Amino acid sequence: MRAIPQQCFDFLADPEIENWIPHPYRDQKGLWTYGIGHLILQGESYPLKSGYLWKIGMPDPGKGAFVDAPRSDADRVCAQDLTKAANSVCQYTVNIDQYNDNQYSALLAFAFNIGGGAPAGSLYGPKGYAGSSMLTALNRGDLPGCFVGWAKWNKFTNPATKTLEISAGLVKRRNLEMALYNKPL
Repeated sequence: MRAIPQQCFDFLADPEIENWIPHPYRDQKGLWTYGIGHLILQGESYPLKSGYLWKIGMPDPGKGAFVDAPRSDADRVCAQDLTKAANSVCQYTVNIDQYNDNQYSALLAFAFNIGGGAPAGSLYGPKGYAGSSMLTALNRGDLPGCFVGWAKWNKFTNPATKTLEISAGLVKRRNLEMALYNKPL
């Protein structure tokens, strides 16, 4: 696997991208998230100020109930999540070593956000980065098509209405990822 550039960590920690939030919170989809965009998984626990541990599936403990974790914890978890994204990006992107660090960081940030996924033709169907039309276009050298596919990942399922909606935050994020991809070193 190719090393993760520092600019990728810096990009994700930017308040306009993921930011750093020192305690669990619900993202725009209503999913529990922590630190720098880490989706909380079954079995993970987080300390409450009451001294108890909270896990997914337990009732929402309410605003201000969580103990704030140090930034170093969020950085460690972000590095673990980025490693998963990097595994997918390196596995599914043709000639990944030919991309500069800004391009690679942009691809990592995209995969970090949408998930590494499964390629087209897999048992569960195409998902995430590996199954994206963005990657298909990138791998065939179609950069305009790649950017069209990239920009399409701007929607989320609103938990209140259960409908797919365009997110201004995701539109901005995709534009910033593509700008990083195009930024010279």
